[in-house]
Parts: sequence; C-alpha cells; structure tokens
Amino acid sequence: MDGLLPHHSEIFTARDYDAFFGLLSDCGATRTLRDLRRTLIDALARRFGYRDITFFLGDSVPGLFRDTEPEFIGRTRSMLDAYIETYHHIDPFATLGTSERLRARLRTGPGNLGLDDLRDHMRDEHRDYLHRFLFRQRIHEKLVQPLVAETCIGGIGLMAAESGTFGPKERLLLALIGTHVPPMLDARVPDRGNASWAANLTPAQRGVARLLLQGRSNLEIAVELQVGVDTVKKHVTAVLRAAGCGSRTQFVARALAV
Repeated sequence: MDGLLPHHSEIFTARDYDAFFGLLSDCGATRTLRDLRRTLIDALARRFGYRDITFFLGDSVPGLFRDTEPEFIGRTRSMLDAYIETYHHIDPFATLGTSERLRARLRTGPGNLGLDDLRDHMRDEHRDYLHRFLFRQRIHEKLVQPLVAETCIGGIGLMAAESGTFGPKERLLLALIGTHVPPMLDARVPDRGNASWAANLTPAQRGVARLLLQGRSNLEIAVELQVGVDTVKKHVTAVLRAAGCGSRTQFVARALAV
C-alpha cells in the first residue's frame, strides 16, 4: 500500500486517502461475510458519495452473477428482480469479462471494467441488455471491480446516470478495494475444515471440499490433486452426503450465506 501513495497522489487527495483508510477500518471491524458486504457499500456511499452500488458474491465468476441476495444501495433496489430473473445471463460484464482479451486487460490495467471497455466486444444480446434494461433505468455508466478471494468471488458495481461519471479516481479506488478486501472475505468465511460435517471425512475428501468451495470443476480438482476424475466424483458425493446437501451449488451457497 505504501508504494501506491506517492505514485497516485495526483489522483487521490489527502481527503480521499483518509476516506479509503476509513473504509478499510469500517470493513475490518466486521465479523461476518454479510456484515462485511453491507459495510463496504455503506462506506462507499457515506465516505465517497456514490449513490448506486451493488455487491454480488458467488463461488465462481458465473456464480457471482447468479447471486439472488446481493447487497445494494440506491436505484439498484428496483432493478434486482428483473436482473436476477431475466437479464443476468446477457450481462456483458458476466459474458465478456471472462474472455481472454479482457482478462488480460484486467491483469495489466486498473483491474476493473467499465461500459466503454466492453463496447467494441458487445454482441446483439449485450446491446439488448443496455437498451432494454440499463438505459431504461437511467443507468448510462457502470464500473465493475472483481474481488478475487481464495474461497469466493465478489463483484462491486458502481452505477451512474451520466456517461463519463467515473474516471481515474474511481478506477484507483476500486483497484485498491480489489487488492485489500479479498483477504477480508476469506477471513470471514467459516473454517470448513472444523465444521461438524467434515469430522468424518478423509483428508482426501477434505481437500476436495476445499476446492469445491472455490468453484473448481471435477477436472480442475483432479488435476490439482493428481487423481482421476472418477475418484473426484466419489469424493464429491461423500462430501455432499456428509454436509446434507443435494448439489454442489447448495453446498457452496450454504457456506457463503454466513
């Protein structure tokens, strides 16, 4: 963090840094995942004045955009039902943000994406999303920051009525949040290794459970643990049975709902 201060002094004022450190302090005082999510967007509204904010959370990037209980402030309240039921699957941030070209931009750029970053990549369904959903809600600017933790994936969204509202300051602020908040997310996810359902699992099954909670596929788990896919499937079945869950989605959702 210290290395960022002189380099970005032309973007952030001393007051901005005070507000950011205050935001981190607010978040650090929380105890649960839900409290952290609410506190973060409250701090963005109170300390920086942003009015329309969302915070989605999931077990993977696709799961992030299927969050049925996101935290939100502002006009996003009236948009959520339609988004969850109809529009999340054509959200360009969901479907384009995972493309290799844009992922490279996330790695080498500020770490966040705005509508203008996506326009040259959009297909017809993405333009439908803009005109039938965002623009009808008087949203013409959107900036999204992924929060990549070990145990989950978060996404902070800032929205505004006027195109061009967000500039270098917002890019920097979200990038700093993207660096400092993910470890807080991990710290507030319960220790699944000590969960009662895990007591009778073998070490191999507990390893599979850990990777399930990161949203890994059976093949990805097999590669990491250096076992066959059929072995992974057997371990997944054992983990779900022990946790009393009927699917891996239910297993992850119960853990992330804390």
